[in-house]
Amino acid sequence: MVPVFLRRSLLLIFCIALNGCQSHKADSGPWIEFTHIPPAAQGGRERVDTISGRVRNARPKQQIVIYAHSGPWWVQPWPDHPFIPIKADSTWSTETHLGFEYAALLVEPDYYPQPEMDVAPTQGGSVALVTIVKGAGAPQYAPTGSLKFSGYDWGVRMIANDKGGTNNLFDAENAWTDASGALHLQIKKKSDRWSCAEIFLNRSLGYGTYSVTVRDTSHLEPAAVFTLYIFEDSAGEQHYREMDVEVSRWGTLRIRTMHNM
Repeated sequence: MVPVFLRRSLLLIFCIALNGCQSHKADSGPWIEFTHIPPAAQGGRERVDTISGRVRNARPKQQIVIYAHSGPWWVQPWPDHPFIPIKADSTWSTETHLGFEYAALLVEPDYYPQPEMDVAPTQGGSVALVTIVKGAGAPQYAPTGSLKFSGYDWGVRMIANDKGGTNNLFDAENAWTDASGALHLQIKKKSDRWSCAEIFLNRSLGYGTYSVTVRDTSHLEPAAVFTLYIFEDSAGEQHYREMDVEVSRWGTLRIRTMHNM
């Protein structure tokens, strides 16, 4: 997620990484109430809180599934542990990663939750009810570093993510410019943990020709991926209008470039 003033802009990003209570509609139908809502905050692998609530008029074997909205909608707390049982007193509770909105789904036993979704979950099929609530308080954005490169001010990522299905830690020290103005990104081991690098442009460049010069990539490790991409955070229903250029060995000895539209 990025600040509101960037949400309608296409962002250019460089990344190197390892491969409230709801009113019930009718007494006869189900309804979901939140008793504790986490903060409205940009998510991250290590930013968690507890979300809890109560369900009325649920049928036997129905369960709760939670999604948190931070960029995409992410199932909580993990894809391999998505179902939250409804207790005998009709309450439910789970740990969740933070997001700007939270969705509670009342689902049937045959529901298969997607790990992430570009748009908010909706009622229908095996989903008996969806209740969405905004996070508590003013939106909190993850701390970022800063960097000047190519005449622009860039933000530097400092929180973890799961790019490529791997837990990637990010360190602002892994991104810098040299005396000639060239940008350097590195993956570095620190305290027995690998950390990556990502910078993102703090303004839109609009539509046009994007030209980037990349120097020698022949020494990239097979597990590393260098990515340049544009991304419109508010356009989830259109796959964020994302376009990628990725340079990697993809586990082999040869460098390959992949273009995603």
